[in-house]
Amino acid sequence: MLSTITIIKYFSISWFVIYSTLVLFGSPLLNDILETVALTTFITLVTVLPILRIVPSENHLVDIISNFPDTSETSPAEITRILVAIFAVLGLWISSALYPLDWDRWYQRYPIPGFFGTFVGALVGLAAGTFNKYTGRLFPDSSKSTKKQCLIIPKTELFLHSIKICLKNQMKILGYPVGLDHINYGRGRYTFNMCFVVAWDSNADSMYEPIVQKCAEYLIELEQEYNFLTNNIYQDQVVKLINFMFDGLNSKGESVVGLQIDDQNIMLYFKLCPSYRGIEPPEVNAYMVPMFIRDININNRIIEKMDVLSQKIIPRIDGIATVREISNLLQLDVSLVARCVRNLHFYECVSLVPMFLYSNTYVATERVHDFYMNQTEITDCLEFVKIQDSSLPLPEFSDVFRLYLSMKCGRKLLDWVKEEKPRQMRIDEHRFVQFGMHHQFLRKLTIYPICLIPPQEKTPKNKLLCSCNGKTSLEELAFENNLDPDKLYDLLEESKKFEFVMK
Repeated sequence: MLSTITIIKYFSISWFVIYSTLVLFGSPLLNDILETVALTTFITLVTVLPILRIVPSENHLVDIISNFPDTSETSPAEITRILVAIFAVLGLWISSALYPLDWDRWYQRYPIPGFFGTFVGALVGLAAGTFNKYTGRLFPDSSKSTKKQCLIIPKTELFLHSIKICLKNQMKILGYPVGLDHINYGRGRYTFNMCFVVAWDSNADSMYEPIVQKCAEYLIELEQEYNFLTNNIYQDQVVKLINFMFDGLNSKGESVVGLQIDDQNIMLYFKLCPSYRGIEPPEVNAYMVPMFIRDININNRIIEKMDVLSQKIIPRIDGIATVREISNLLQLDVSLVARCVRNLHFYECVSLVPMFLYSNTYVATERVHDFYMNQTEITDCLEFVKIQDSSLPLPEFSDVFRLYLSMKCGRKLLDWVKEEKPRQMRIDEHRFVQFGMHHQFLRKLTIYPICLIPPQEKTPKNKLLCSCNGKTSLEELAFENNLDPDKLYDLLEESKKFEFVMK
């Protein structure tokens, strides 16, 4: 919010500009000065003051004026007040048509038509702004995406009821509980948790979680400095903070909230994390394998800072276990583990590699030649791919490098293992393949089943047959039908009704 001095400054400038404009357009210069002053003050109060009371900063006010009618950076509340000002001025201009008429009526006397036209125009602008706020038809860009973003902003939902209603409506709750210890609090501790509620099928976790944490940090600082949450005199300020942040994040993906505490103007800034390099993190299915990109020393001090879900999941990520295997091990829902892994991928903590299957076909890439010259990768590789038995020495690099080069198109991994016998060289083929996929020494050829049954014999009830069209991969089919990909491949191959394309 603008300071009182700033509001007075802009109000005075606006008053002088409006007064000068009225005189230039025909208002008396020397006669009826009081009437002109009264009309100028009324117009300024109706058009300028509401806008000054809502904008968070001078820069934002300048952006609104310079960018209009582009409203991509303007909130619905600001649009409403701008429409009130525009229609009020339009009503003032239309009402001036009454002055030159010779009806000799009392309502034609200056400045009565000006007051009436400004008031009616403001009411029309208020109606138009309200209509736009709830439908978005007048300025649709203001409620969708900004120019700076390349995705539709995921919306939060404002729930004033219990958590049971959120669960009933399949909503996700993102929170950051905080406990502050001090002798001034009842029982020596004050706890709070400001939550964001988003639709269950939304992918907004990675975008809103930093906002949730940042908001908690702001509130901790404000509470410790001014007792912002526990002092009743700031209750209206708390509500203002929540409403401004809610409207700004939903309409523009960012929000600037001004608070006035103890005669100090405090600005709080919130902005949604944009999509990583303009692309949303990939969807994580149950058969993907997460692998850490960088070394993370998982100790008790770091684990204590994580949320409860991450505390359980992160220690189980070893580059071998799939999302489903992790969920089965921890007895958690697959979707919860997938969302946690997706967030880790967003922050470049893990990469995702396909599930290891002996029915897969892997081929070496040109990247394997760079591997030969990178001593760090060689050391990491030998340590990772060895059979996990401390009594065995590390495998020879020459054997590892030769095995990567032997990966060729047309040979399944099972046949490759039988011919090359990597375990005789102290190499675990599972870890060998996962390391190659992670560092892009290998590329997996994806299998796409094609059903040979004529289209007229396929029924809508049999979704599997309809999905085997050469466009859906074996892993996707397995995930949709809750089957192990190897078992599904064997079933399709045994039926003799499918062909398989690898690419």
